[in-house]
Amino acid sequence: MKMPAIEDAFEISGIEVLHPGGYELSKRIGEIADIKGKKVLDVACGRGAFACYYARTFNTNVIGVDINPKMGELPPVG
Repeated sequence: MKMPAIEDAFEISGIEVLHPGGYELSKRIGEIADIKGKKVLDVACGRGAFACYYARTFNTNVIGVDINPKMGELPPVG
């Protein structure tokens, strides 16, 4: 029997976003990094919640990548 991935455990539990600091920290990072209107690479983006957040909040062009191919098959969160 194959051991489920951590992403599977999150999906089963109903957790959609796992990000220490949440949106408030992400907003602060975006402000400090001055990303407004810039291109952003979101590595380990999961389902893209923060990529979508940055695109909407800071008018950025965001590309998200994740090592788990299932993340690209799921609808984005956010």
